[in-house]
Amino acid sequence: MFGMTTTHLSVLATDIDQLDLHLADGFQLAVKAIVALFLFGIALDTKIDDFRDVSPA
Repeated sequence: MFGMTTTHLSVLATDIDQLDLHLADGFQLAVKAIVALFLFGIALDTKIDDFRDVSPA
């Protein structure tokens, strides 16, 4: 589909550092763009009061 190669995923990873993904270059770029947009959306919704609520007085 879309000329992508097979995605390999270590299912038995017990630690996030052991996770190993091999993605085609085009698909990797698409995943990075989606994650960037997701994080940008969170940043737009973050207010300075959110930081004040968790900082010690």
